[in-house]
Amino acid sequence: DNETRALFYDHGGRLWSGSKSGALRVYDPATGSVLYLHADGRLDENHQVFAGAGIYNVFEDSEGRIWIGTKGDGLFVLKPLPEKSFRLSKYVHDSTRPFSISDDEVYSVFEDSRGRIWIGCFREGINLVEVGENGEFRFINRRNRIKQYPGGGFTSVRYLTEGPDGVILVGTAGGLLTFDAGRDDWEGLYFYRNVHRTPEGTGMSGGNVMHILRTRKDEIFVTTFDGGFQKVVSDRLLSDTLRFRNYHSGHDNTIPGLVLAAVEDTGGQIWIISEDAVTCFDPVCERFELFNVNTFIRGNYFSEAIPLIDRQGRILTGMYGGISYSTPAILSAATTYRRWFLPRSCSKEARPKNSSVAIRLCSIRISET
Repeated sequence: DNETRALFYDHGGRLWSGSKSGALRVYDPATGSVLYLHADGRLDENHQVFAGAGIYNVFEDSEGRIWIGTKGDGLFVLKPLPEKSFRLSKYVHDSTRPFSISDDEVYSVFEDSRGRIWIGCFREGINLVEVGENGEFRFINRRNRIKQYPGGGFTSVRYLTEGPDGVILVGTAGGLLTFDAGRDDWEGLYFYRNVHRTPEGTGMSGGNVMHILRTRKDEIFVTTFDGGFQKVVSDRLLSDTLRFRNYHSGHDNTIPGLVLAAVEDTGGQIWIISEDAVTCFDPVCERFELFNVNTFIRGNYFSEAIPLIDRQGRILTGMYGGISYSTPAILSAATTYRRWFLPRSCSKEARPKNSSVAIRLCSIRISET
């Protein structure tokens, strides 16, 4: 099983790639070497399955530790040692220990602006990592101190990130949660809930959140499995009635297929990854450009791995057959149509990176086929 489910660049520029089969590859562009992480913490060129379950998340914190989330084999924390090796610690749920991690399916790990590590589990909500006097980790979660964490679909967490003003956003199968992480009263922590509402209006267009993107302009975009792509337009994130601007998928062809994730490039364009399509979104003009990727994915599909933009401006996406590298120039050659979502007072010249062709964009609603 060669489906790539996790992609991450560490501070040294190495690409970590985790697969659904449990293998973890580390590619060093400086040497061109591909190394595999072994269960004893060694890195070498011999192919090896690292975990007993799929690797769904890789993250490096500000102290240089590597956090690895798996789908069923718990959480691994790697502390770098000399000679291409790591000291490895593993954390799994233990029903006899109330401060163990809440679940062994770890989908998301991130560090907030206060240096605290948060973990999202797919069956038992969020965990805050607390370091004891002896250096041991304790996991603060709904089983011990975070008593007000909601149940149901909200316990299935796919993604965690931080928004403006220190607000934590939690993407779950039940909807979007927000909370104020600036407090230490975990028992009294309140979670604001936003779910899919019918008729949609300015509410969420779908309830099953796949990914949350915070742009360099502090805009928040949410991708949902059943509703596409939407932008939070409320000024305040701590609300049960957030307002969204919905860009529908599937039924009106604005964004085709099942939307998985999004990534912002160096020019501020947002690349939206669906199962079998790539769409570029200009957030200023609200212009969508759909690219035909069948010429290079050849019947394959993109995975749920969060896409990356590398130092060369290439878009990296996980696939069922490995990793896809693409550039705006390559994708532009395969364009099938362009679409302006709504009329806006916007006119500028767009010049894709590494391209000699410039296109004048305006606020006319148009579709080309």
